[in-house]
Amino acid sequence: MDTKKILMLAGAVFAVTAVAGPAAASGANWTHETEPLEKHVELGLSGGEIFEFGPEEEESGMACFVHATLTTEGGNTAQITEFEVEGCVFGFGELAECELAGFEPLGLPWAVDVNANDLTVTEADIRRTFDAGCPVAEVESTVASLGLTPNEEVHKITEFEMLGGGTAHLTPAATEPYQAFGSFTVDGENSGTYGIG
Repeated sequence: MDTKKILMLAGAVFAVTAVAGPAAASGANWTHETEPLEKHVELGLSGGEIFEFGPEEEESGMACFVHATLTTEGGNTAQITEFEVEGCVFGFGELAECELAGFEPLGLPWAVDVNANDLTVTEADIRRTFDAGCPVAEVESTVASLGLTPNEEVHKITEFEMLGGGTAHLTPAATEPYQAFGSFTVDGENSGTYGIG
């Protein structure tokens, strides 16, 4: 995924979330080829994330390649057991000339609830540090709820759109609004095999 694709992804995510209503009520469960899932499964998710902080029209942030692992035993829950950055494409705003020096997902595993049409990740907090020349030394994001919306066929998931918001705690001391959005594809032979419903 190059810079142009990440920017197109950002526009698509905003378009989807602008017309999407609130998540439907719970009651859905994991499925495997449309049958109830009753075994341990790990789904690798690969894609891109853009995170940003600051007031509207003055956002700072970065676009990065991300890999995650979603694990479930079936039923209506799961966990994000791994969430890591595999490289960043560009920064903007205060991070325009910065490089990511460190990345730490806080509190793994993150709890995941299954809804009728999407997944909700609870307390997806991340600490990022930046190179010595960056005006921002560290950003610790606090996100109480992060949505993962599958592609149109929820029984055969091949990709997810991600969107969450919260608060960014910056070093030097500041607190700003925070948002993260992106897209993931389900890796390998698991793509299109598992779903919710």
